[in-house]
Order: sequence, then C-alpha cells, then structure tokens
Amino acid sequence: MEKSVAKKKRVGWLDYGKGILILSVVLVHTIGSLYKTGQFPAAMELEMSQRVLFMFVMPVFFAISGYLFKPSTDWRQYITGLGKKLVMLGVPYVVFSVVYVILQNLSLSTVHDRYAIGDLLYIGIKPVGYLWYLYVYFFILVFFGALTLVIKRKAVLLMVYTVLFALAILGFLPTLYAINQTVLWGATFLVGYLLRSKLQRGQMAVLGVVSLGLIIALWILQGASTWFYDTNFITPANFMIKLLTIPVFFAIFMWLGEMTDKVSNVVRYFGKISLVIYLIHPPVVSIARIVVMKVLGNNLLIDLVLVFMVAMAVSLFGEWLSKKLKLVAFIFYPTRFYAK
Repeated sequence: MEKSVAKKKRVGWLDYGKGILILSVVLVHTIGSLYKTGQFPAAMELEMSQRVLFMFVMPVFFAISGYLFKPSTDWRQYITGLGKKLVMLGVPYVVFSVVYVILQNLSLSTVHDRYAIGDLLYIGIKPVGYLWYLYVYFFILVFFGALTLVIKRKAVLLMVYTVLFALAILGFLPTLYAINQTVLWGATFLVGYLLRSKLQRGQMAVLGVVSLGLIIALWILQGASTWFYDTNFITPANFMIKLLTIPVFFAIFMWLGEMTDKVSNVVRYFGKISLVIYLIHPPVVSIARIVVMKVLGNNLLIDLVLVFMVAMAVSLFGEWLSKKLKLVAFIFYPTRFYAK
C-alpha cells in the first residue's frame, strides 16, 4: 500500500512536469514558425525565447523517460519489451512522417525545412523534422536496455557512459543518427535514471539550487555568445547547461506537481496525453501560421496566441477522436491492440 501511494505521488509530479514541457514544446514550435517567416526581424525576443526553451525542454523530457526506465531482468524480457516499444513508437512515427511530408509538399505557401517525398524512404536511417525525438528515444531504449543488462552497478554505468559521451561530443563516433544522437541525448536520459533514487523533495531542491548556481556561473563565464543561439541539439558548448537544467526542473516539478487546483489538474492531463500533442501540433502550427498571418497580418502577439491556441485545440480534438475511432486510437496508442 505504501509503495502504491509513493508511486501515485511520483506519477503526479511527473505528469505535471510533462504537461509543462509539452506546453513549452508547442510554444517553442509556434515561436520558431513565426520567427522563420522573417516578418518580425526586430523581434529578437523571439529568437531568445526559442533558444531558452530549447535549452531545457528536450533534455528534461528525456530525463523523465530515464527516471521512469526500469532495466530488464533478462534478455528475453528485454527483447519482448523492445517489441512493444517498437510498436508503440514505430506506428505513430511512420504515420506522422508520411503525414508531415505530404502536407509540406501539398502546401503552396512557404514551408520551413521542406522534405521531399523521397525522404520517406530513409526514415529508418534519418528522421524527418520533429519526429527525431521518437526515433532517438527508441534507440536510447535499445541501447540502455542492453547496457543495463550487462552493467548492473550505476557507478560503473556512469563511468562507461562518460567515455562514450566524450567520444560522441568530440566527434569520434560514427555520424549515423541512430548512434551519434542516441549517445548524445542518452546522457540526459542517464541523468534522469540516476536521479531515480531515494532523494526526497527537499534534497532534490538543494540539488536543483546548486545546479541553477552552476548554470548561472557557466552563463557568466561563457557569456551569451553564439553558442546560446545553437541550443536545439547537444553541442560541446551547451551540453553542460542542458544537463544541469534537469535537476533544476525536477526540483520545480516535485514542489509544484502535487498541487490539486484546477489549473494543475489540467496541466497533468496535458502531461498524460503529451505524446498525442507532440505528434499533432507541428503540422497544425505550420498551417495555422499561414492562415493567421494571411488573414490578420503581421501582428506578433495576436499571431502567436492564436497559432498556439489552434495547435492545442486540434491536439485535444485528436485525443478526443482517439476515444471515438479505433483507427485513430491505433495510431496514437497501438500497444492497446498489441495482444489483439
């Protein structure tokens, strides 16, 4: 019973955290879509906001997955678990890769980072657009699942991974997406996994404050130079700050995530359906941005709010639709049909 209660509390703050993060993802993609139009050259706060959000959003998302990760007890369980994850992530990955690229090629308006139809032939090697997250996440599970079967002690795991990460960040590993990006983003997953210990909320708060202090120190030492404007992916200049954001936001989510007011409950709901929101919102943001700017012109604040709201509304409609239509449910939640 005590274990059950502890689990519910953990899931509560994790869902809250995922809710905050997915809202941040929608916001950052909305900001980026507007910024790339070039219609707001004087609005440097768009670029600044985008890069600040990129600094923590994906690292903390991966870290939460690491926090929830449970190593397999044997190779059979590992293979079975990977099969389920392949279905869970692979079905929406393929479907939305096709949808995303087709919508891009059907659009007569300006499309940022347009992909050719032929690029769909290579999504097993290189993901398209925002779907890189599902691709890398699956290979992290492949890699970490095997690694934790071979290496049982966390201290040894940390040492081995530090060496691998150093090789990747210095460019000594193959540039193949499934290898290079898996090792780089796997570091954020590992931090989350290592934080899954007996740390109490107060201890996590202390760790978060120390990490925040280090972030500020690194910021002052490095200055807001060109490295700051390259924060979407992990680089030698930004990896330390990205990793340090994880305990900061874990501490924040632990403190705020247990609130039971209506707003917090809504945020937790967004966290529970974060995958659906993640999958749906980027194409919607692109379409909504084109329509809103054509109808209302270049009003930054209005465009930003409307595009964000439309993206969230359509995402929530997609979740509602998954409860009504089995085909839609299969696309978003294929493992529900795994045994059928």
